[in-house]
Amino acid sequence: MSVGWGLIGTGRVAAQMADAIGRAEGTHAASVLSRDSARGAAFAANHGVATVAGSLEELLVNDAVDVVYVASPNGLHVAQTLAAADAGKHVLCEKPMATSLGDCDLMDRRCRERGVQLGIAFQYRQHPAHIAMRQAVRDGLIGRPVLADAAVCLPAMSTPDWYGDPALAGGGVIPMSGVHRLDLISFILEAPPVRVCAMLSTRDADRPYEDTAAAVVAFEGGATATVRFAMDVPYGGDPIAIHGTEGSLEARGTTSQWWGGGGGEVTLRVRGSTHKTSYDSVDLYQLQVESFVAQIGGRSTSVGTARDGAAAVVLTAAIVDASNSGTTVTVGPGLPRH
Repeated sequence: MSVGWGLIGTGRVAAQMADAIGRAEGTHAASVLSRDSARGAAFAANHGVATVAGSLEELLVNDAVDVVYVASPNGLHVAQTLAAADAGKHVLCEKPMATSLGDCDLMDRRCRERGVQLGIAFQYRQHPAHIAMRQAVRDGLIGRPVLADAAVCLPAMSTPDWYGDPALAGGGVIPMSGVHRLDLISFILEAPPVRVCAMLSTRDADRPYEDTAAAVVAFEGGATATVRFAMDVPYGGDPIAIHGTEGSLEARGTTSQWWGGGGGEVTLRVRGSTHKTSYDSVDLYQLQVESFVAQIGGRSTSVGTARDGAAAVVLTAAIVDASNSGTTVTVGPGLPRH
């Protein structure tokens, strides 16, 4: 049986996902919904989607849709996820999960009440390099983690009009892409953030959101991470490093692919020796689709959970608060463990 996906949204990332659904084993794109009907029709034709829905209700009553992929403006995620859950559909929601912890809680509780899966699209968790780094930290290969470092530097690019609406976007470079690195550090360390200090700025006066940010984040267990985010910086690199009492792990090229697949290399330095592991190009979106389908089938996967999505929302809010106040801010609790 092929798992049918209904896509909400026709942007750049939705296009990546539609193509990945077409490549993934045992899945197909059953329907797409766009705020612009002509754009929806063109999207369906270009990406092999079976039907175009004229409304959210039409998409949700389609029996061919088993999973709803929510890739709409951030502020719309909560209402669309609740509606999908009420229709008995599983949901894979783009990051950021929502614009507030309260909305994250509503989404999580509704999906649990309706007996459907809710995943958050942190596709970089699917990269074999990052899974290997997590296992290396878990196995104690670098001793106790002490420092971490990560960056997101985006080239100049066009952004949707809704990025200029704080109610829909909830911020700039951090919710756009920075949350991926914040989640990835938590994923590798298997630890939540507890405190943060930060500085946000806007270089382009035409942008009503931050386009540059730097933060220092303390994690449970004692590790401290420095993270840097910027737009219009094409050669800033994409390092992810974890430094411990016995050694270091550094990944390069594992996230530089433009929101899609890529290979990269991980270097392990420990006790005076250096070990490099290169990775073949991978399609992170296809791996994400296949992992979520496996999760629906009852298997354990590395797909981001509602708790992971909420943690990123809470940390983003703490980073903004820390920058605005000029102080170190305690990161509040997210969703409870179930």
